[in-house]
Amino acid sequence: MLAEIRRSLEYYTSQENGHPVTKIYITGGGSKMKGIKEFLTARLNLQIEDLDVFGQASLPAAVSGGTEIYQPAYGLGLRLLSSDALTMNLLPSDMIAALAKSEKDKWMKIMVGLGLFLVLEAGYWSVQKYMNRKALLDTLEQEYEGQVVINGKPFLLDGKTLKNAEVLERLETLEARKEALQNRFDKIQELETGKYDWIAILDAIRSSIPEGAWLTSNSFAMNPAGMGLTLESETEDSAKTHYRNVQENPYLNWTSPSIAVTRRKIGGKDLWACNASLSYNFPKAPGEADEYDEDDDVEITVDVDAETENEEVVTEEEEDE
Repeated sequence: MLAEIRRSLEYYTSQENGHPVTKIYITGGGSKMKGIKEFLTARLNLQIEDLDVFGQASLPAAVSGGTEIYQPAYGLGLRLLSSDALTMNLLPSDMIAALAKSEKDKWMKIMVGLGLFLVLEAGYWSVQKYMNRKALLDTLEQEYEGQVVINGKPFLLDGKTLKNAEVLERLETLEARKEALQNRFDKIQELETGKYDWIAILDAIRSSIPEGAWLTSNSFAMNPAGMGLTLESETEDSAKTHYRNVQENPYLNWTSPSIAVTRRKIGGKDLWACNASLSYNFPKAPGEADEYDEDDDVEITVDVDAETENEEVVTEEEEDE
């Protein structure tokens, strides 16, 4: 027994983290042998003490004396109650490290094997997907370059077999033409629906000019936002009438809150002139002004020759053209 103890002490102290042993605790029934502590002290030259594993635990009266016999059973009982509470490990440190390394190596091998399996599985799935797509592509290419078959017979055009590729090319050409025609139709439709809106605007301008007033120029500039008019009249109230007509018209607006009126004399007569700056109120929806009655006779008189009194009457049909 003494040789085994010395061998254990020498092995412990020879480890990298080993420390000199200065005290030994003994427990169990064998620790009650007469003179055991003195014998070990003399042979090992170390301090020997009894280990009280019970501490403050309450014990039955029948085992209150000689509890050393029950200490191994008590330790086993504690281990059954809670193995997490046991922090002591009597295995040598190199054996503990070897066991830990062995456990780590085992899990590492499992992880490596799992990773390799996943890589192989992903590779197999990628290859299968590539092969399926390649087979589908080959099939589509064969169909694309193949002949058009209807009711099991090749389709002939001008005595020649027609390929699917030629049909697709012609379909693309037809689709492009269809799109171009649709764009042209949309533009024509937009012009057609907006025609009545412009007719309504022009008619609003015509109706806003008071009777007896005239334009001072035989031409004027206009844009989609609005236009400017210069009117002249022999009546002073014509400017007010024109201002009121624009206010009451749903298609016109004044761009300024007031109107400037000037007076000049020609041949002993007073002429009143005003400058009108107008903006347009187009309908919210294109073509909304199509209620404009085309059956109404609309005549627009334009003085084409200032030196003569000839006048030209332009009908609505000619104006549309």
